[in-house]
Amino acid sequence: MKLYGIELLDYDKANKYIHIINKTNQIEKDFIETEKFKSVYVQQYNEFNHNWSENIYLITLQDNFGKFHNYLTYIDLDDGYRSRGEYIEFLTDTPASTNMKSYNIDVTHKTKNYVKEENKNNELVIYYKKQILFSVGSENYDDWYPIGVCEYHPEILN
Repeated sequence: MKLYGIELLDYDKANKYIHIINKTNQIEKDFIETEKFKSVYVQQYNEFNHNWSENIYLITLQDNFGKFHNYLTYIDLDDGYRSRGEYIEFLTDTPASTNMKSYNIDVTHKTKNYVKEENKNNELVIYYKKQILFSVGSENYDDWYPIGVCEYHPEILN
């Protein structure tokens, strides 16, 4: 995979992506539902706001077939005592944003359940030259009070 870009988003821009994803999911549902499949579930996402979310990034990776894998990563603040890092993935034929800091470097990435460290559960990790460039997940994930973490280390690209 190639890292196309990383961008820290404000709530307005992040919610534009949420609207697009929700509309696309609804169109998919409308297309699939027929007499045979009367009730198809498709995910609908809440808008981001300061009451429940922070550290929203858009990360775009390009695969060997030219498809763009876009990840909206964020910290879900839950109830204020517990939080967790999560992501929403969506595929596109073109980059989701042209405003992001652009790269064209080879990276490896791992998603949910593939990266576990002691007392840490990473939902998404992107490696550059075997170092963590970006990660989002939870520390103390098996504790009563997990903590959402988002780490971005652009300095390793220099």
